[in-house]
Amino acid sequence: DTMDAKGDRQPISQADEMGDAVTMYLLSTALAGGFLSREDGKRPSWFGRMHLAPVSALTPDLQEHLASVCHVVCTKVRQEATSEPGQRSGVSAISGSARPATARQAALLSARVMWRALFAAAAIKAPGVSHKAIPVLFMCASASLLQAARRLLAEVWNEAQLQFSSRMNRYRNMKSRPPWSVLENLEYQTFGANYSFGLRDPAAQQAPAGTKPASNLQDWLEEVLALRFLVDWLSASIQDGQDFIDQSTRRIMRRPPPKVKPADSVIAQQLQALKEKSVDSFAMMWADDAELRGIASLSTRLLDGLEGPSSAQFAATIAGQILLAVWKGVHPLLAHYATMGIQRISESHSAAGVLVPPGLQEEDEVASQTALFNRIADSYAPPSQETQELTHALPRGVVFVIIKVQATFRGYMFRSRHFNRARSIAMYCKAVKWPLADPYAEDAEVGRELERKKRRKKAKKVNPDLLDEEIAEFQPSVSKYLGGEPGATAGGRSRGNLSASATNLGASQRTMVPSSMSMTASTDMTGTMERRAAWPMPTADHRACADLFALYMYDMYRRRELTRMWSTLCAAYERGMDAFAALLEKNPALKPMLESISAQLKRGSVVGYDKAFIAKTSSQQPAQPQGRIKPSDADLFKTAAEKVRHEGRAWRPWRRSVSLCEGSGGPTGAAAADATGPPTATQGAAAPPTATMLPAAAGLPTVRPDEKGNDADITGEYLTTYLKEMDGDDSQFKDISPSVIPLSTGTSPRREPPHEFLLKQEAGGGPSKAPRGSITAGSDSPGVGLRGLQERQASASDLGATGRQATPKKPRLDVPFCLSRLQPIWLPIKAHRFAAYRAKVLQLLPQRVLQQYIEFEKQGQYAACIKLLESATPGSLNVLSPATLVNGKPLLVETVFQLIVGYSGLCLKNQQGPVAVKLITQVLDNMSLALRDLHPGHRTVLEAYLFDTALSVCYYMASDISLSDRAESFFQQASERYLKLNHINRYCKCCIRAATVLHGQGSRSEAEYYTQQAMLKLTDAPVSSLLVVCYHNLAVHTLVQQRVADAVAHTRSYVALLRQLPKLGGSWMQHLDNTQWLTLKVQELWPQYQTQAGMREPQIVEDGGEVRGNGRDEHHPGEGADAAGRVSSGLMPHREL
Repeated sequence: DTMDAKGDRQPISQADEMGDAVTMYLLSTALAGGFLSREDGKRPSWFGRMHLAPVSALTPDLQEHLASVCHVVCTKVRQEATSEPGQRSGVSAISGSARPATARQAALLSARVMWRALFAAAAIKAPGVSHKAIPVLFMCASASLLQAARRLLAEVWNEAQLQFSSRMNRYRNMKSRPPWSVLENLEYQTFGANYSFGLRDPAAQQAPAGTKPASNLQDWLEEVLALRFLVDWLSASIQDGQDFIDQSTRRIMRRPPPKVKPADSVIAQQLQALKEKSVDSFAMMWADDAELRGIASLSTRLLDGLEGPSSAQFAATIAGQILLAVWKGVHPLLAHYATMGIQRISESHSAAGVLVPPGLQEEDEVASQTALFNRIADSYAPPSQETQELTHALPRGVVFVIIKVQATFRGYMFRSRHFNRARSIAMYCKAVKWPLADPYAEDAEVGRELERKKRRKKAKKVNPDLLDEEIAEFQPSVSKYLGGEPGATAGGRSRGNLSASATNLGASQRTMVPSSMSMTASTDMTGTMERRAAWPMPTADHRACADLFALYMYDMYRRRELTRMWSTLCAAYERGMDAFAALLEKNPALKPMLESISAQLKRGSVVGYDKAFIAKTSSQQPAQPQGRIKPSDADLFKTAAEKVRHEGRAWRPWRRSVSLCEGSGGPTGAAAADATGPPTATQGAAAPPTATMLPAAAGLPTVRPDEKGNDADITGEYLTTYLKEMDGDDSQFKDISPSVIPLSTGTSPRREPPHEFLLKQEAGGGPSKAPRGSITAGSDSPGVGLRGLQERQASASDLGATGRQATPKKPRLDVPFCLSRLQPIWLPIKAHRFAAYRAKVLQLLPQRVLQQYIEFEKQGQYAACIKLLESATPGSLNVLSPATLVNGKPLLVETVFQLIVGYSGLCLKNQQGPVAVKLITQVLDNMSLALRDLHPGHRTVLEAYLFDTALSVCYYMASDISLSDRAESFFQQASERYLKLNHINRYCKCCIRAATVLHGQGSRSEAEYYTQQAMLKLTDAPVSSLLVVCYHNLAVHTLVQQRVADAVAHTRSYVALLRQLPKLGGSWMQHLDNTQWLTLKVQELWPQYQTQAGMREPQIVEDGGEVRGNGRDEHHPGEGADAAGRVSSGLMPHREL
C-alpha cells in the first residue's frame, strides 16, 4: 500500500507491483503461520485461522508427498538442534570451512536455508513476479516479519512479568495459569492488526481447544525463546539476501553483455535455464551439509510440480507446512532453554515483580540480536508517574531539543544499520533494471533491444578542411547530475567553463551517489523551507537544560534501582533472621556456637576483623594470651638469679648415674629434657626412657619431619583410583585438626563444682567417668584411665557377692586422696569409615557365605568372620593369612584392615578384650606381607594407623602383660611413620596416648617426657585444644611425682589457654576443672602433708653435678633406687612456691 497526503492507505495501481505485494503477503503469512502453529494440539490451533488455502484442498498424492517432506525436514532440524555440531563430520572436515559452533546456530542455518529455498520456489509461482525481484522481495518480507517479531517479543515479555509475578496482582506467582486467550490476543494484535499479516481475529473465530486448558510459565518462556530464535533467523536471512545481491551486482557489472537472441532448440533453452539456476539462482543457498542441500532441493521440487492459476496459494500453504516442520524440529531446543530459565527463577523474583530472562549459551548470547531484549522491553513499558510529571514540567525549548536529539539518533541508526543495505538494493535494481518504469513485458524490452541494434547509424563523411575548426570550437554538454551547469547549453560556454566542467566531471564521478542525493535533497528542501516557517533555534541555555534534565532522569533511574536493591536485601535479611530464629528454637544446641561467633565479632570490632578471623601460620609469631597472663613458655616460678644460672649452664644429656628419689622432697623447679636444646620451666622435669625400659635405642626415632621421601607422596593413577573408591575422601593422607576436644553442643551433662563432683563420684551417687570401652566410641567424655575401670569391676564383684552395696564412707580429703583422683586425658582413636567399609565387604561375599558371616558377627566371632573372607568374589581377602591373599587388590586389602580395626573396637565395647588383643596381634604379625601391593605412601599411612590402634588396645587391656610390654615399640613405630608423613598433630596425639599408657603402667617420668615431645612440636602452632591436653597431662604427670610447683605452673597454663578457645564440651571441661581443683588443693595441703610424713627438704643439685640429700623416700620406702634411675641430673630445685 501507499500513503496519500492525508495519511490514508491507497491500493497499489500497477499490476506487476500488485503481484509482488501478494507474493510477500502470502509467504510472510506462511512463515507467521508456521511460527504460531508450532504447538497446535496442545493449544488452540492457529493454522486454520490463517488466510491461506487449507491443506485439505490439496490432492491426496500431494498431501502424501508433503507429509513425507515435512517428516524429513523435521527430523533433520531436530537432529541439528539436539546434537553438538562438533560430534558430526561433514564436508567441512575436508574443505576446512567453519561449521556452526553450537546446536542453536546449526538449527538457525537449517532454518535459513529452508526459508530461502521455499520463498524462491513459491514466489516464482505468482503471476507477474520476475525472478530478478525475488531477492529484494525476500529481504522485504523478512524485514516486515523481523519488526513484528521484535515488537511481539517486547510485549510478550512485559505481559509475562505481569502474569507470573505479584507486580499487578499479589495472588499471581510462578505457578499461575493464564488462559491461552491472553497470549493469542498479543499475537493477533501484533501480526494481524498492526502488521496486516493474514490472521483471523481469535475473538471472532473460535478454534478447537487443545490438550492443555491453560498456559504456564514454561509455555511463555518457550514463546520468548521462539521469538528470539525468529529474530536471529530473519536477521541472518536478510544478511544472506544482501550478500547475494552484492555478488549479483558485481557479477552483472563485470560480465559481458549477454546474447539477446534466444536459443532456437528446446535443449539449448533447458541448458541455458540450468546454467542460470546454478549460477544466478537465489534458491540454491550453499551449505557444507550435503543432507541439508538435498532436503532443500527436495522441497523446491515439490513446489515446482504445482501448476495452474491457484499455484501461488497452494505454494504458500505447502511452504507454511514445511516451515511448521522446521519449528517442530526446533522445539526440543526451546523447551530445554525454557526449563533452564525456570530453574533460574525463584519465588523471590516473582514476589519482587522482576523475572529473570531465559538465557542461552555464551556463544549464542554474543551472536544473538536479542541479547538485551528484557531492557528494550522495559523501555516500552508505561512511564512512571515521576517521569510524566517531569516531562510536563519541562519548558518548550527543552522538549524541542529532546525531540531533535531523538530524531538525530534515529537518523544515525538508519545510516549505520540500513544505509549500506539500501544502497546495495538500489545498485542491484539498477543493474537488473527492476522495477520497470513502464508496465510492459520483458519480451517487449528484448524485442526493442533487437530493433535498436538493427538500426545502425550511417557513418558521416567528414570534411578534412573543417575538421580542425570543429574540434577547436566543440563544447560538450554535461548533465547537472554529473557536475555540469544546469542552465548552460553546448554553444554558450567558454573555454574556462569547459575546463571547469571537465574538473567537475572528474569530481562527480568519484562521488556520484552522494552528489546526486545531496542535490536532489537541496532542490526538494528549498521549496519546502520557503513555504514553511523555521523552528525556533535552540540556544545554549536550552542545550544545558536538556543535559541537566538527562542527568536528572538518569539519577532518578539509579535511585529507583538502588531503592529496589535495598528493599530486596532487607527482605532477604529479615527472612534469614526468621529462619535462623526458628532453627534456634528447634535446636538449642546451636546457642553455644552463636555465643562463640558473637564473642569473635566483639573481639574483631576491637582488634580488627583481619586479626580476629585470619588464622596465623607457622611462620608468624605464636598466639599470645590476652591480659596480664604470661605466655606458655614463660618461667612462672623462677627467680632472676635462677634463670641466669639455668641459661648459663651447658646442656648435658641424660645420665643414669645420678641417684635421686622420685618423691624425695617438696616442689622442685623442673626443666624439660630434649635431645636438641635446654628445656623450659613450664615443661617440667621429665626423665628420659632408660635402656632397660626401651627395647630399642633410647629416645624418639631419628626421622625428621622435613626428611620426606618421594615414596610417601601418593599421586597419579593410584590416587585417582583411591579417590573414586572412597568417594573423594582423602583424609587419611592429610593431617588431622588440632581441635581434639569437641565444642559444647548443649547436650553434655551440666558442669558441677569439682569438690561436689568428686564426693558424689566417691560415694557412688554421681555420674562416674567411665573410660571409653571402644576405639570407635564417639561419646563426649574424656577417658580417665584404668583405675576407674578396676574400681567399677571391684564394686561390681562386691555387689554380686553381698547382694547389696555397703554404705560408702565420706573420704578424707588429703594429699593421697587427691593424688589418687588424678588421671590424664585419654584421646581415643576412631575407626575410619567403619560402616562404609563393612558394607563394601558384605557386597563381595556370596549369598550363602553372607548369611553365615552375619551370624558370626552377631555372636562376636570376628576372627571367624575374617576367615570367611577367603570365599570373597575377587579372591581371598583373609589378611591374617597373607600366603593365600589375592594379588593386585590393594584397596580391598586396606578395606579389610580397616574392618578389623572396627571389630577390635567392638570387642572392647562388648567386654571381649582378649579377642581384641588376638585380632590386633595377628594383624601386626602378618601386616608386612599383607600390605605388599599397596603404594609405599599408602602403606606408611596404614601401618602408622595400625600401630596406633595397637597402642590404644594396650591402654584398654593393661592386664595383658605380653601386649603391654610392646606398648613402647608400638609407639616408636607409629611415631616414626607420622614424622615421615609430616603429620604433626597425629604424632602429638600418639605421644599423648603413649604417655597415658606409660602413666597407667607406673612409668611417670617417661610419660612426662613423651608429653613434652608433643608440646615441643606445638610450640609454633596456634592455640588449640590439643595444646590444652598437653599442659593438662603434664600437670598430672608432675603432680603424681610430687612436683607441686611444676604441676601448678602447667595448670595455670592450660587454664589461660582455655580462655582463648571457644566453649568446649561439658564432660571434658568437668575433667579439666577437677584437675585444677585437685592441683590447687594439693598445693594447699602440701606443707601439712610434708610435716605429717616426716619428709625432708628437697634435694639440691649443685653446679658440679653432685647431689645433696638422702636418696631414700621415707614416704615410699624401697622405691628410691628405682626412682633414681628414672630422674635426670638436669632438674633445677625450688625451695618454696
